[in-house]
Amino acid sequence: MFYSTPAPLTVPRSQARALSVRLMAEAVFLEDTDQSLMLPSRLTAGFRRKAATLRRRSQEKLLDSLDRPEGVA
Repeated sequence: MFYSTPAPLTVPRSQARALSVRLMAEAVFLEDTDQSLMLPSRLTAGFRRKAATLRRRSQEKLLDSLDRPEGVA
């Protein structure tokens, strides 16, 4: 199971890409989890919100990694 951890605001390009991939994996996991019919609607709504947040953060980190040269924090 994945757990969201606070991401640093600035990281080198390679770390930003890895962080982007991890955040996207967490988003996909949460979206798959919310498909269960056994979960209450409030919980599935929370999963959807968290997945959207993780996707947005993933995109931001990926874009951030493209703006900085390799090895620069």
